[in-house]
Amino acid sequence: IGGVVVSGARVHTATGEVGTAGCVIDGLLLSCWHVLYGPTGRNGDNVSQPTPLAGVNTIGANLAGVISNRVDCAVAQLNGSRGERPEILDLPNATLIPTPAVVGTLVRKSGATGVGLGVILSTDLDPPVLIAGQLRHFVDQIEIVPRPNLAAKFKTGKTDSGALWISDDDDGVVGLHFAGSPGIALVNPIDAVVVALADAGVFIGL
Repeated sequence: IGGVVVSGARVHTATGEVGTAGCVIDGLLLSCWHVLYGPTGRNGDNVSQPTPLAGVNTIGANLAGVISNRVDCAVAQLNGSRGERPEILDLPNATLIPTPAVVGTLVRKSGATGVGLGVILSTDLDPPVLIAGQLRHFVDQIEIVPRPNLAAKFKTGKTDSGALWISDDDDGVVGLHFAGSPGIALVNPIDAVVVALADAGVFIGL
């Protein structure tokens, strides 16, 4: 299910880093390029949950990854070794349907650091972000910050990369968490993610 820890075997071997599964739909797992691939990753590399352990935790293999000025996203094909459900951990009302990001909308995510609560501050941010050791300049990104007087419930960190942010208004998917800093989450618009993956030949059910 979405919201659990995942790792690309090659990335984890090189850096020890993990990320989050955004969601699972029809045998496909959505996360970030820098979580599943990284600079040396390739299609077919093993994906593990939570981390590689002598092959025991292998749940699938990389299918497609895209890193551009709009998105940092990737999809793995699951191998059927475990059951799967199209739901997100601790967010029972979330629906895997895209919804537009609107400034002021309350949002929430479930990732490696737990459930986090935020509010959309901007939908057209152009931030420079260090991704897998390279400074990249993104455009038209979503910026999410803590809700007023609820900073302690923001709960975001590096391992949340790959988590989906969900709108409180309609429980739909706003975007894919890929980076941030204390008090700020940077998020790819979900429509941009879907289009980028479709251009790479992978159609996810979002």
